[in-house]
Amino acid sequence: MITGGSKERSRKLRKVSKAIVLGLNTGRSAYSIHRELVKLGRSVKFAWVEGLVAGYFTKFAGIAKCRQKSVAGARAKKQLRTRVGRRIHIPDNATDTSLFCLPVQANGADGFKLALYRISSRLQGG
Repeated sequence: MITGGSKERSRKLRKVSKAIVLGLNTGRSAYSIHRELVKLGRSVKFAWVEGLVAGYFTKFAGIAKCRQKSVAGARAKKQLRTRVGRRIHIPDNATDTSLFCLPVQANGADGFKLALYRISSRLQGG
């Protein structure tokens, strides 16, 4: 847990951490992450954020490779497939970020729908 003394300071630090982690995991640019941190009231230099992003992708190079492979595959096939087999058409103007995030979101949605179906079935005695 991230703490910084008071509850208010801890809450602010968690927001900053969330902005950085989500930014890195969704492929946002250093500029975009920097802008988000500034909106949260943090006074950070853009060069620091650039170094953070570069260091992350140097240390975890497999993430960048996986991302590139996923995006290239989706563009080549013009579709994505969820784990339950649902096909999602990929428009020509889809961004790399959306192509990388879409499988996670789509599989999450499929899992949620499946859970609702199972709950409904059990409530009806099935």
